[in-house]
Amino acid sequence: MFNDFYFEYRVFLIILLLGLVAGFLLSLFKFILHICKGNIVAKNILDFLYVSLFTLLFFVVINYVNFGVFRLHLIAGYSLACYAYIKTLGKPVAKGLIFIYTKCRLLATKFKNSRMFKAITK
Repeated sequence: MFNDFYFEYRVFLIILLLGLVAGFLLSLFKFILHICKGNIVAKNILDFLYVSLFTLLFFVVINYVNFGVFRLHLIAGYSLACYAYIKTLGKPVAKGLIFIYTKCRLLATKFKNSRMFKAITK
């Protein structure tokens, strides 16, 4: 069948990339939670969405790429990539997202206090 090394290597790399995407979107979910000011209901909803979305995505990718064959090293690769992203790129990306958010918020408050905004909203 498809049990050669090249096929398993390709599937493992796809799962690693999926884990990196999962880590990045975890940063985005944390950023949205930061905007919500730590609301418990928002935290529970975002956690549920994140877990359900990536569990579904993981199994869809396993079914599509690996023909439904579930192997333990694929879960290890997914978890390893997500963990590596959080430990290496997670903090700089989070700082960048917070920086962008504060700049956008500052621009929005400046626009709100401008004469242009007052002219538009008359």
